[in-house]
Amino acid sequence: MDFTYGDTRFTTLDTGEFRLDGGAMFGHVPKTLWDTKIKADADNCIPLGLRTLLVQGPNYKLLVDTGMGEKWDPALSMRFGLKVQSWDSLLGPLGLVTSDITHVLITHLHFDHAGGLTCFDQDKKLKSVFENAEVLVSQENFRLAKSPVLREKASYRSENWECLEKTGQLRMVSLGNSMGPKECVKGCWVIRSDGHTLGQQLPFFETSHGIVAFCGDLIPTFHHSPLTWGMGYDSNPSLLADEKQEFLQLAEAEKRILILEHDSNTEAVVVEKEKDSAGRERLVFRPESF
Repeated sequence: MDFTYGDTRFTTLDTGEFRLDGGAMFGHVPKTLWDTKIKADADNCIPLGLRTLLVQGPNYKLLVDTGMGEKWDPALSMRFGLKVQSWDSLLGPLGLVTSDITHVLITHLHFDHAGGLTCFDQDKKLKSVFENAEVLVSQENFRLAKSPVLREKASYRSENWECLEKTGQLRMVSLGNSMGPKECVKGCWVIRSDGHTLGQQLPFFETSHGIVAFCGDLIPTFHHSPLTWGMGYDSNPSLLADEKQEFLQLAEAEKRILILEHDSNTEAVVVEKEKDSAGRERLVFRPESF
C-alpha cells in the first residue's frame, strides 16, 4: 500500500511472514470462534505478517518497527515458519537504501518488532542496519526489555538493541503515565499502551488530509477488533480492552486510517459504527485500500 496525504507519503512494507500458535494469538477466545476467522494448520499455527510502515515527511524518512530480521538460525526459522525479505528488496524499488532512513520508531522491543534493527557483519559481529537513523524507543519499555519479567523474557532479545545502546543510536522517549499523546518527531505523535507489554508506544501521523495510526500489538490483526479479543501474550488483558476501546473510539470519531502489523492479508482499516442483531451499537473494521 502506497499513498500520499498532504506532504507525507505512507508505504507499507511486508518484511516477511511467520506462524504462531492460534490459541496463543487469541488467548481466552475459544478455537470454535477464532477458527471461523482464520484457519490453523495441522500444528494449530496461523499465518501472520511482519508489516512495517515507511513514512516520508518533508524532513524525515521514518520507519515504524522492523520485523524479525535475518539473524535467526535455521532451527528457529523453521519453528516460526519464518520467511524474510531483505531491506534492499523492500527499499530499492522506492529508490532508497537503509542509510537514507533518518528515524526508526520501535513500538516495543519484542523480537518480532525490533529484530530487523541489527544484522551480522562479515565477521559475524552485530551492527546497526540503519546506521544513520535515530532509533526511538520507549524509556519505560526499554527498562523492561533490559530486565524482563519471567513470562516475557523470551520475547526480549538484547542482540536487537545492545550494539545500538553502546553507540548512542538509541533515543529514549518518556511516555509518562497516561495515554495522552506526545510528539517525538514533527507530525509524529505517540500514545502509551501497557496492556500488551509495559510502555508500548503507538505512533500516529497528523497530515493536512487526515490521520494515519499504527496499531502495533494493541490490535495485531483484523480479527482482533472486538474489545475482548486479545492475545495470550498480553500481560494485562483487562487493561488492553480498555485501551483498545479508547483507541477505536478516537479512530472512528476522527476517521483515522489504521495500519495492521500482523495481519497477513489486510494492511489497513477504518473504524465504523454498526448495530448488532440486538440493536446494540459496536465498532467494526472496514478494509481500506488505495
